[in-house]
Amino acid sequence: MSTPDLPFDSGRLPALIPDREWNGELARAAGKGAQFSLFLAMHCQPGAEHFSLLPAEADGVTGDPHFPDRLNHYKRSPLKPSDADYLALNTTAKMANSGSAAAFSLWQSMHPDPLSAHDNATLIPPEVKENCSLATRMRLQHISRTPEPVDETMLDEVISGSSSLLTA
Repeated sequence: MSTPDLPFDSGRLPALIPDREWNGELARAAGKGAQFSLFLAMHCQPGAEHFSLLPAEADGVTGDPHFPDRLNHYKRSPLKPSDADYLALNTTAKMANSGSAAAFSLWQSMHPDPLSAHDNATLIPPEVKENCSLATRMRLQHISRTPEPVDETMLDEVISGSSSLLTA
């Protein structure tokens, strides 16, 4: 019995990865339009659990809380607005209406807009949740997908009830 050619060294991985993105099928189909569309649609199913890696050990973690800020000189966007941010938003609106793209871009670099009105990553407005797919809403409500119990004895009730539908 021969083993199929694997896109990776099977000696390093304990099991085949069922995800089309991780095993390379999605990347290989990138030049083939219909096949790529099919694989992408299969990969992006709502509610599908994707393969993920465990976080790396924290051996190289620095104790400096300002480490990311020193990586570049650009101002970081605040997570929630302050009073100064509301004043800056007035100037941002004036710059956007002025028509000068260069001045607006410079102003946005110097005074980035806040990312949210609240500093709470778990806060999702109800109207956003209502526009999500059923699988996403179920995941947001932490409802587990357990199979419904099957009771074959109720089949007799369905058959006897169907005769009343046929005579109606």
